[in-house]
Amino acid sequence: MSTQDPAPSESEEPLIEPEVPPGTVDLATLDTDRILRETGSIPLPPEPAQATEQEEWPLTEEPEVPLEVAGVEGLRPRSGMNILAIISLILAIALSPFAVVFGYLAVGQARRSEQRGEALAWVAVGLGWLWVVGYVIIGAIVFVGWQQVFST
Repeated sequence: MSTQDPAPSESEEPLIEPEVPPGTVDLATLDTDRILRETGSIPLPPEPAQATEQEEWPLTEEPEVPLEVAGVEGLRPRSGMNILAIISLILAIALSPFAVVFGYLAVGQARRSEQRGEALAWVAVGLGWLWVVGYVIIGAIVFVGWQQVFST
């Protein structure tokens, strides 16, 4: 059994060759000002012949862009250090599991009042959980040891 393609019949039309696009465009011939004006992607100064004394292009001023358009919504500098964050970090350094509670409170307070210290509070929360886990493990070891000593 042969798997050859059947010969094209004379009734079929020949294939049409695609048009070849022109070669590389000379970049010096592109009118970039016209392209930018038509697409409206950035504001361009008016042409020198079209500019009047009343509509001078403000070269020294930056265009005012609303924060929502720039993608930076509600960015304001944070004010002051959150005292509760510092307290929670001191508790974490002092090996206290209360650093977890104070750390979570400091994170919420720093976010609401837009204060600095949120990172300190998260560090205190992490250390506080480390101390909680450590105390549970030490307590379990002491409990098991206590049971073995007094069970015999």
